[in-house]
Amino acid sequence: MIKKIDRHIVLIGMMASGKSTIGKNMSEALGTFFYDIDYLIEKSENKTITEIFKIKGEEYFRKIEYEKTREIINIHTPSIISLGGGAFINPSIRNIMNDAHTIWLKLEISEIIKRVKLNNKRPLLSGKSEEEIEKIYVEREKYYSMAKIHYNCNNKSIKTCVTEILSLIE
Repeated sequence: MIKKIDRHIVLIGMMASGKSTIGKNMSEALGTFFYDIDYLIEKSENKTITEIFKIKGEEYFRKIEYEKTREIINIHTPSIISLGGGAFINPSIRNIMNDAHTIWLKLEISEIIKRVKLNNKRPLLSGKSEEEIEKIYVEREKYYSMAKIHYNCNNKSIKTCVTEILSLIE
């Protein structure tokens, strides 16, 4: 297990892939900061992501998402960052990740669908059929695959994911 990181570790992937949970556990293992961009947006806007989408629209949300991501990536102390599921689609966000370890948390679509059905806080997936969720996943894969590291989370414990990811970037 590494003791110190020399750059930000940015977790990307589909909604419900485990970015926040794994990110929190990685930050605890490393004794460094963890930033969940969606959480930071909710706090700064004093609204849930769903409310922001309904009231101000996706375009407004994506603008705030870029601003928050840029703010955090410019912090000099290396940390763990969890991006929202659609953030890495934005070329401006991908461009500011050049010095970071970008890690795609890959998870089977069947597991993502199962997790999404347990959580109604995901505005882009709310009310969508399994086929529609799978279509979103397939459309996003080409962007997620631009991450420097691809990590398969299928059938692994959080502890295993954290240990294996940290060994990949050692």
